[in-house]
Amino acid sequence: MYILALNTYHGGSHKAFLSGWQKHSSHQWTTLTLTPRFWKWRMRHAPITFADQLKSPDFGASQFQALFCTDMLDLPSFKGHAPPHIASLPTIVYFHENQLTYPVPKNKSLNTDLAFTNFATALAADAVWFNSNFHRDQFLTEIHKYLKNLPDNYLHHHIVDIEKKSSIQYPGINLITPLAPDALPQSPSTSDPLRIAWVARWEHDKNPAQFFDALTSLQNQNIPFRLAMMGGSTSKPNPLFDNAKSQFAPHIDQFGYTDSLEQYHHILQSSHVVVSTANHEFFGIAILEAASAGAIPILPNRLAYPEIFPPDSAIFY
Repeated sequence: MYILALNTYHGGSHKAFLSGWQKHSSHQWTTLTLTPRFWKWRMRHAPITFADQLKSPDFGASQFQALFCTDMLDLPSFKGHAPPHIASLPTIVYFHENQLTYPVPKNKSLNTDLAFTNFATALAADAVWFNSNFHRDQFLTEIHKYLKNLPDNYLHHHIVDIEKKSSIQYPGINLITPLAPDALPQSPSTSDPLRIAWVARWEHDKNPAQFFDALTSLQNQNIPFRLAMMGGSTSKPNPLFDNAKSQFAPHIDQFGYTDSLEQYHHILQSSHVVVSTANHEFFGIAILEAASAGAIPILPNRLAYPEIFPPDSAIFY
């Protein structure tokens, strides 16, 4: 099959999912992407930008048989701007996240316009894929509440249409081979340091304050630990992380991005535990990768985690 893929935000889990699928796929792919920044602006201009690119003579006689996009594309708008032979393709939309249930910082309000874009995109697609049951159930529940608040309550019957064409397609992960037993750091005891990894984005929805509170408790009890604070930093300075870097300086082995993927894998392989305190997680690729490297996941007993991890494969709190 010849597939046209449009990746509006080509970074993070969006890029990893598509690249991994293409690597192991027998289909023929043509991929158009946009850099992973200014995500709201990407959702706005991507339909026109991609449509303009596809009006090039290079795509005039294309033999595409299907279109793949993500929740970051305004699909109805794209179909309105795209050449007819592209707009008529059967379409799959993959929901990595959605703008309806994404946690909003305390000083901000829900962008209802982008939430409606997600609803319209799901409605315009022929198949709607979610990355977990938790995500699909939450989206369908919240879209019902959202539509009830609109001035004219005429659209609820379309929720059933979306549900009927939705399915769960878990993203794949890159397995990281655990270190051999004789190469592992010594197992923690009363005197050995516990090696702790954090692999989430440095954003409010990952609830770093709770994580730092737990580290403060370890520090106050004089429990030895080593910290690898990885994941991505935000574009704006965050005093919470600056304070943590200062407070936990004697314990820190890594703070921020690693120099290489190999170094990142080695840190995961050397970690005893990987911790999440997230208030928002629709899947958790980074946690799964850390677990494959041998780190024991310590996770909240909610979100997508109970669905992804069997009870005996993680420590739930």
